[in-house]
Amino acid sequence: MRQISGFIVIDFIGGMSDKNHDKLLLEMENGVRAERITTQVAGFSKTGLMQLTRRKKEASLLEVTSETCPSCNGRGHVNSSLTLAYELERELRTHDLSSLNFILIITTESVLSAFLDLGVLDEAPIDWEIAEEAIPFYQIARVE
Repeated sequence: MRQISGFIVIDFIGGMSDKNHDKLLLEMENGVRAERITTQVAGFSKTGLMQLTRRKKEASLLEVTSETCPSCNGRGHVNSSLTLAYELERELRTHDLSSLNFILIITTESVLSAFLDLGVLDEAPIDWEIAEEAIPFYQIARVE
């Protein structure tokens, strides 16, 4: 059970007596005391299944062999084109647009379309470069 953690159910096949259940429970409790991982023996259920909980202290195999997705940061979702258009607007508003001569933004066509539909910052000196990417994104590449 070295790397197993969470809620664990063990089915000891066979019709054990209550006395043997108690012996097995005592042995299990003695055995988990030597473990580095915090383990609690909850006992037997009404159907005869032993229940344990173990708190993980080390990284799981998935955590060791993979890394967080840079697009969704491990959420399984990416921001929509409209969300990115609003983020781009907020980021552009942090600049003093009246003093700028040139802004180069690299983005996907869907984000550009959503941004233009907002109808904001029409006076900003923005040059657009379209990237052929499946995932919507934008990047402010240059500000002069």
